[in-house]
Amino acid sequence: MNLDLGSFAFGSYLNAGAGTPSWGTALGQSKPDYKFTYPGSEVLLIGMVYCSVPLDFVSLPLGKGGHIYQASELKECQVASLFRKVYINGLRINYPFIMVLVKETSDSHSGRKSIKYSDKNAYQSTEEFFSNQEFIRQARSVLGLAENSCWFVYALEVYNQDELHMFAVIVDKDKSKTYENSLIRRDNWLELIPDKEISTIFSQEASPVIVNNLQQIFYGAPGTGKSHKIKDDVDVKVADGKNLVFRTTFHPDSDYSTFVGCYKPTKAESKRLQRMNLSLEDLAKELGSYYTNEEFGKIGGIQKFCFEYYPYIDGEYMSVNITKLLELAGVPKDYNVEINKYIRFCHLLPKQDPDKITYNFIPQSFTNAYVKAWNTDENVYLIIEEINRGNCAQIFGDLFQLLDRKNGVSEYPVEADTDLQNYLCKALTDTKRTDIPDDVKSGKKLMLPTNLYIWATMNTSDQSLFPIDSAFKRRWEWKYIKIKEGKDENGNKLDWKVGVKMGEEGTLLPWWDFIKKINEIIASMTSSADKQLGYFFCCAKNGVIDEETFVSKVIFYLWNDVFKDYGFEDASLFRYTAKDEEGRDVEKDLSFPDFYDEEGEKVNTERLTDFVKKVMSWKKTNAEQD
Repeated sequence: MNLDLGSFAFGSYLNAGAGTPSWGTALGQSKPDYKFTYPGSEVLLIGMVYCSVPLDFVSLPLGKGGHIYQASELKECQVASLFRKVYINGLRINYPFIMVLVKETSDSHSGRKSIKYSDKNAYQSTEEFFSNQEFIRQARSVLGLAENSCWFVYALEVYNQDELHMFAVIVDKDKSKTYENSLIRRDNWLELIPDKEISTIFSQEASPVIVNNLQQIFYGAPGTGKSHKIKDDVDVKVADGKNLVFRTTFHPDSDYSTFVGCYKPTKAESKRLQRMNLSLEDLAKELGSYYTNEEFGKIGGIQKFCFEYYPYIDGEYMSVNITKLLELAGVPKDYNVEINKYIRFCHLLPKQDPDKITYNFIPQSFTNAYVKAWNTDENVYLIIEEINRGNCAQIFGDLFQLLDRKNGVSEYPVEADTDLQNYLCKALTDTKRTDIPDDVKSGKKLMLPTNLYIWATMNTSDQSLFPIDSAFKRRWEWKYIKIKEGKDENGNKLDWKVGVKMGEEGTLLPWWDFIKKINEIIASMTSSADKQLGYFFCCAKNGVIDEETFVSKVIFYLWNDVFKDYGFEDASLFRYTAKDEEGRDVEKDLSFPDFYDEEGEKVNTERLTDFVKKVMSWKKTNAEQD
């Protein structure tokens, strides 16, 4: 649906006034009942209901003065919605957006329903906080806009009930713009809006909608169980014993050849080059298999058998009675002449070195999954671990285009190179699928089928290794795995302990208690959740994370990846009391080696316990709280 022009705008000013946006659009204007008459509003309302959240979690400005209210405090607020899948002109904004349905109570418009999308709208639960201000900041980044750029959103659409699509016009991406008055601005902006129906704009210019989570990236802090989540989901969908799951891990040296495949040196695999302990019965079984193979034909099968096994028939490895061989293989004795003829011919061939190196195309994870998917009607899964630890542009290459899918199939097929084409031509020869295009079956074109799922994991703490550009990001669905208390395979809460004794009773510290407290500290230091710890950051043995594991994994991570980057300002955590040469108590700076004894072999239990106690008693300073 179209928005009131100028109600969702940035960087525009009027000589006759400020020209600030109203941040709202009425859904019906006809008195006295104010029914929903605005075109397209019904679909938007369905999406708002589907993505609704408790009013207690949402705050917004209402009325004059800019005062912020809790939505639950206002009788005007009907529905509060948090859209987690948001796009602007087809580009995915990886941050939620908050809207509120309001029933006005003013004397002039009592009963009128409006949607409010103020930049000051915010959502806060016990575990999450989102604001439209941050959404707008991230939107500018994705769109490549300066902070004072002039742009406006003129329409909203909801797809699949949970996808909010915004349609915007960028007036000036670098600077603001001033207009003489609101009428001139209105006329100017109306000329800039594309002369198309919104549905047409979406279908032709925006990103295709990802169907049934075909491509999604599971992201979150380290130890949140991203890989385990994928495994659980795939295990539900894939029956045991079926080779339908292909895994790979990206790293800095990953490239197109390690993902797709390339020519590699290999030893010849012909059976005639291998000295095997074969019996007459073994040879007869092989002969029967070649003879009955419809692909070869009877004569062709006999020829191929002789080429592969002639050293076993005519005395080089063993001596075989050909008549008996034919009888055991179920092959007519008339072929005795043919076999002898081809055996003599094979002996005229140059002897080959069994160690001779040949070059063959060796497929890798993508190609293996691709071939499997086109050869079956069942769902096939390509799992990419640590997708941001490799250069995705380098690894995917032209396969990048295949990620645009329409109705589950690649909308833009790409040409396969000669090596890959030759391999695919053979690999897809026997496919039984009737929906495979001829140029795909021949290997000439590459096109992802509807049953090939590509899922990946990404640690937010490692997101700076290889930044993923927005063009790549928007072709994936993003599924956030939040930090939460761990559960076993049966859904029961785990009760892991840290091997550090606390209090006078000397009870072991609950691991979940430590995680909550250290994550509070990390959030205070970094203003982010990227560096926080998940429950499965390290594993317990018999329910306990011992001192050595805790120091070598948890403490080392905190020291090397968190505190080193963000500083050791909090002296209460990073100082300890020791005796000087004269036996007096002195304060010393804490370093990572201090967690071990002088030999560096055993954990300094006293120092570790002291540090953990300080962490558990840590509180924000007054300045941080403010």
